[in-house]
Amino acid sequence: MTQVNTLIEKSIHGHLTRTRSMLVV
Repeated sequence: MTQVNTLIEKSIHGHLTRTRSMLVV
C-alpha cells in the first residue's frame, strides 16, 4: 500500500511539475 501511494504521489507531483513547466515556458 505504501509503495503504491508513493508511486501515485510521484506521478501526480511529476504531472504538476510538467504542467507548471509548460505554463512557465
